[in-house]
Amino acid sequence: MLAQIQKLNNERKLSKSLIIAIYLLAFDVLAIEGSWFAGLWLRFDLKLSMIPGHYLEAYLSFIPFYTILTVIIFECMHLYSSIWSFASFKELNRLLIANVFSSLIHVAAITVFLRRMPISYYFVGFLLQFVLTVGIRFLKRYYLLLHNTRFKKKAKDTGAEQIMVIGAGSAGKMI
Repeated sequence: MLAQIQKLNNERKLSKSLIIAIYLLAFDVLAIEGSWFAGLWLRFDLKLSMIPGHYLEAYLSFIPFYTILTVIIFECMHLYSSIWSFASFKELNRLLIANVFSSLIHVAAITVFLRRMPISYYFVGFLLQFVLTVGIRFLKRYYLLLHNTRFKKKAKDTGAEQIMVIGAGSAGKMI
């Protein structure tokens, strides 16, 4: 009986981590494609009609390959298997390395195979990609930090007594 309960808990954890990884992947795809498009859009004064056709065509031709490549790099850097509620500088460094590496590939590949893009496109694209991919991952940690601070204040105001459960991990936090 205990083995069955443990098996169900492990399946639930696997299912939850898989769902989180899928959400991260979907957000990463949007962040990658949107950040580089924003680099082009900002360069031409936020007017889609002002973007020259050859730049837009180069972006549209290259972005599917770049997105797949970046997701592979993120997977190799274990950015979809980390526990983001406990994210630290280690995860931040992995994100920085993955974003720098993928952006360098972007700059080199689009310039060599398609066309040279405006310099601001590269800077804005990299910066937004980094900020968006870091932001979504640390947002959960920030939310938990705010939630825990409010909970502690509310417990103090109601006169509730705090206890410490040692060795229970996440289950202890729920109790």
